Amino acid sequence: MSMNIFCIGIDSVEVARFAHWSTYHSSYLSRLFSSEEIVYCLAAVNPSLSAQRFATHFAMREAFFKALHHCPLKKPLPFLSSCKYVELAHEKSGAPTLIIDWISIEQYCHPNQLSLTSRVTITHTRDISTACVVLFS
Repeated sequence: MSMNIFCIGIDSVEVARFAHWSTYHSSYLSRLFSSEEIVYCLAAVNPSLSAQRFATHFAMREAFFKALHHCPLKKPLPFLSSCKYVELAHEKSGAPTLIIDWISIEQYCHPNQLSLTSRVTITHTRDISTACVVLFS
């Protein structure tokens, strides 16, 4: 099966920036993350793992935003809006996957972009979280 890469986005963030995010109120966190992601990030056994999870989920959003903005859009998509339209989940195998609300993004994209498929890869060290998002047809 042949796939054509439409656009790619990558982002890296310092985990330390997210050290206090586990203390933030859920109403603040919900501006960026889904309720499932917040539960996952806060369920970490220690604060440094929670920070790493928040960092990774944030890096994915930045990577998705960058990938989508390499595509020609009908109108600009604000970053905070794009955060609500994408979620980082995990398949049963543990592989990361994106859940994208293409219906909400439709107002920003051309029709041919709404049939795009996505792949995400994430990695992290103690200090840095990185995500790469590929959109293809």
